[in-house]
Amino acid sequence: MLAIAAVGIRGGIQRDRSTAVFPCILLLVTAVLILIELRFGSPVRSALGGTSEAFRMNRGAVALVLFLPLALYFLPATTPARGFSILTVGVAGIAVFLSESESAKLSFGVLSIAYLLARVLGRYAIAVFGFGVLATLLLTPRLALNLNNLIPDFLSENISYGTLGIRADMWGEFSKLIWFKPILGHGMEASHVARDTYGHLLANDRVLGFGHAHNFAVQVWYELGLVGVLLFSALIILFFRSLKSLPVRAVPPVLATVSAIWTVSLVSHGAWQAWWWSLMGIIALLWLMVLHSEREAVPVQS
Repeated sequence: MLAIAAVGIRGGIQRDRSTAVFPCILLLVTAVLILIELRFGSPVRSALGGTSEAFRMNRGAVALVLFLPLALYFLPATTPARGFSILTVGVAGIAVFLSESESAKLSFGVLSIAYLLARVLGRYAIAVFGFGVLATLLLTPRLALNLNNLIPDFLSENISYGTLGIRADMWGEFSKLIWFKPILGHGMEASHVARDTYGHLLANDRVLGFGHAHNFAVQVWYELGLVGVLLFSALIILFFRSLKSLPVRAVPPVLATVSAIWTVSLVSHGAWQAWWWSLMGIIALLWLMVLHSEREAVPVQS
């Protein structure tokens, strides 16, 4: 992934034909490497002294999804490039769906739908997607209280409890506790001691013992309260307002990336995990550099 970032800075940003395919090539190499690790018991990690559990590839699968729109954006609008983009998406999709990361699989699906929807809506998609992100931040704790009742039976029967059911229970129990300190919250990282603090009040206190709610919206509500939620809401509004300056061609891939990031944030990982913020920062920085270079490349009209 660092190689993709490096080549993106050197080649993709300059957007010349000789280097525009490099990010996709490196994405393909990454996907193949993940497939090799999954199929043969992590030979590369083992050689480097790491452990061989398949779940160690989960973060790589998530990163693969998030880098995908950026890598494809570098490609020129030619017939050979379209074929290469289909190959890249296909191989990356195989790697993602053979991994154990359910959040990567979900975000891959959301990314695909979001891209197509943004293509249809054009610039109107910025407002639509912004409203969706804001609404989920504000309403997720309320919805989480009854989430198990909202999950269709066919999903409950075909998806293991460890994948879906336990998350619904976790989000629901944390959401119940928000109302003990709804304005200022319980403090950052207070989720780590939620079981010690409130476990005696809940029948299913075990789900409080995983360090955090595995849901950004629920964790922000629990730890920072209404004040924190309003501050994040303001940041979200400012962010989507800034997207109005995007060139039309960039709107679908950028919104697809944002949708995938938000999806992962709502179903997995802690709100303050350093690796997650670092990954988002790398992707955001690359997008900013690409878009800035494109603006500079536009000839000034006299």
